[in-house]
Formats: sequence, C-alpha cells, structure tokens
Amino acid sequence: MIPLRPNDAIRAVELVAAEPDRRALADPDAIDAYHPLLPTNRLVALRRQIEAELAPAGRDGARRYVAELVASIKIAGPEVIQDQAAFSIAMTAELAVYPAGVLSAAVREARRKEDWLPSIAAMVKICDAHVARRREELRAIDRMEAEHDRRRQEAERHRQQQAADRQWREDLQARFAVAGDEPSLAEIEAGTGLQMILRRNGRFLTWPGFADADPRAAAQLCRRLAAIARGKPEQTEREPAIAAALVDAGLNPPATARTSGSATPDDAAPRRIRQLAEIAPDVIERLIAESRKRTAEWMAQLEGGSAAVWRWLTGADGAPGGFR
Repeated sequence: MIPLRPNDAIRAVELVAAEPDRRALADPDAIDAYHPLLPTNRLVALRRQIEAELAPAGRDGARRYVAELVASIKIAGPEVIQDQAAFSIAMTAELAVYPAGVLSAAVREARRKEDWLPSIAAMVKICDAHVARRREELRAIDRMEAEHDRRRQEAERHRQQQAADRQWREDLQARFAVAGDEPSLAEIEAGTGLQMILRRNGRFLTWPGFADADPRAAAQLCRRLAAIARGKPEQTEREPAIAAALVDAGLNPPATARTSGSATPDDAAPRRIRQLAEIAPDVIERLIAESRKRTAEWMAQLEGGSAAVWRWLTGADGAPGGFR
C-alpha cells in the first residue's frame, strides 16, 4: 500500500474534523426558517474546502490516485484484467476529468466497500456521485448564507419594531403625565394592548388623541384595562369588564357588547373585525398622520385578504403591525 504523504495526512484529518458540518449540508431543500444553521465562519471554511476539492486533478493527479487504488486493493487475475498496465492507463484517462477531491474520496470509498479492484464504469459512477454531493453541499451553503441574511434582517426589523413600540408607549406616557401620576410603561403596554380601538360618540379615537383631550380619564382607563388584562385571563370575563371601563371613561363600549338580554348578530361577530368595519376612510387618513406603524396594521386588516394578514403577523415587507 502506498503511504500517505504529509499533505494527504493533513487533508484526511481536516476531512474527519469537518464531517459533522458536511452532514449538515446533506439536504439543501430542508433549509428553511426553522432549520438550524452552521455559523457563517464555518460556512466560509466549508465553501473554500469544497471548492478546493472540485479543482481539476488532471492526468497526473488521476494517475496518482489510480496507482494508490491499485496498490491498496486486490486485483483480479489475467482472466479478468489481461493487461494491468493498459487497464490503469484507460482508467486514468477516464478519471482525469474529475476533481482531485472527488478522486480522493472515490478511492477511499472503493477501498472501504470493494473487495476487488472496481471496473472503470464503477469508478466513474462513484466519482459522479461525489461530484453531485459536493454541488448539493455548495447549494446548501448558499441557502444557509441566504437564511443567515434573512434572519439578520428579521432580527433588525424586530429590534426596530420594539424600539418604535417603546417610543410610542413613552410618548403616550408623557401625554398621560400632564394629569400627573401616569401609568407605568408595563401598564400602558397591557392596557392599550387589551383595547386598541377607542370610540366616542360613534367616532374613532386614538389613544394619543384621547390622552390629549382628557389625560386623566385616559390614564385611569389605561390602568383599569391593564388590571383587567392581568386579572381576567378568560375572554368571557374580560369583555363585560372592558365594556364597563370604556363606558365609565365616556367612551363607546365594544361593538360586540350586549345591550339587552337577547343575542344579536353582533354577539357572534369577532369584536375587532366588527370595530374595524365601522372605521371610516377619513379616520384611516388620520391614522397615517399619527403613526405609520398603526396604519400598517389597519390597512392589513381592512384589505381582508389572508396575504395582507400574513404580512401584518410576520412583519414582512417592513409592515410594522400592531395598532395601539
């Protein structure tokens, strides 16, 4: 058997060390938003390694790998291979078109799986499989790198959204502070999140608008809604409590609140959808002026299409989502 040269020994150690990472590249089509990703520095190293393995071997390189194969495996007698030298020359000519890394892997596979020297056709088939595998690995690296970029962008959008949400709550808190004893930011988040839509005399009213018009009543309502959010986990308990809080603040109750003992069509309609249906176009224009973030959520809801709702939920295309 031909002993491994120093460079070959180093390459063998690198291949063994990289094997777990290479297995992670086995199925490019499985790489999606939920798939675990290799670190970017490992992807760069793997790309460099795989591309090096695809560098052409040439006739001299192929001759060396054929000699290594012939020296490390049993050879059939003259009744099968009549001229061993001619056979080696013919195999070298066929394998010279393959990359050095592919030939190295093919020889290693033949040594491990074959008892006798494979035919030229068998070695070509093994080499083709290794070329295809490396091309798939490069495709997997492309998809992982693209997914890394997508996740970075999504994380940045999320960070910006959180910053915008906090800025909105801080601005609302400053409006409440005019009356003194303003709610905490946590109370503002819980209270406005529980009841995003306010109406007075049938007309839509934003939280900042309500705070500007009556900061004390707005602050008290926000605190009361926050207490409801914390203390009443069941929707059936929350709805009458929310309606009472809104009425006490001089606002209209939700459209789904019962006004008599008999059920009405409104009772069966989802509360937010019913409220959205009552919003006039000029109200939407005011929303645009007040907050681009809140308008995006409204527009997604009003479009009524599942695609629009999905953009709102995922934040795709920069849609902020979530009106308060």
